[in-house]
Amino acid sequence: MLSKIFNIILETNTLNFLVFAGLIWFICKKINLAGLIAELQKNTETEVNNSTKVKEDSQTALSKAEEKMKNVGNDVNEIIKKSESTAKTIAENIVKSSKGQTDIIENNAQKALANDIFKTKRSLNEFAVKESIKMTKAEIKKRLLENKSLHQKYIDEAINELEEMNL
Repeated sequence: MLSKIFNIILETNTLNFLVFAGLIWFICKKINLAGLIAELQKNTETEVNNSTKVKEDSQTALSKAEEKMKNVGNDVNEIIKKSESTAKTIAENIVKSSKGQTDIIENNAQKALANDIFKTKRSLNEFAVKESIKMTKAEIKKRLLENKSLHQKYIDEAINELEEMNL
């Protein structure tokens, strides 16, 4: 009977199953499958807790950002008003400083114009004097050629003036 049971065990793969089950039990015992499963479970719980904390932090940051966004319009308007005020002040300062510079430029232009007018008048006077001398010289030559006695008269007048200067 024992041999029949042994044959049945060998033919039905019951022995193989028992060996396989024993091998699995030995491997699980050696590997500490329960410990690995517990560690994986612990890691999974930690990841879930971390994810929950990160989610809460993200929601808090989102709330803060939304709160700040509510005031962005007012902040932009305030910045624009300050910029306009600053630009107006700068423009006024530019106008004030340029007014002084335009006065200086205008005064310098007036002086340059007066100087040019003076130079032109002097140049015209010199030209008129030169032309007058030329015309007078030509007239004297003409009179001297027409009247020879005038030559002697001019010589006498020049001598009289020289004698008066020596006194």
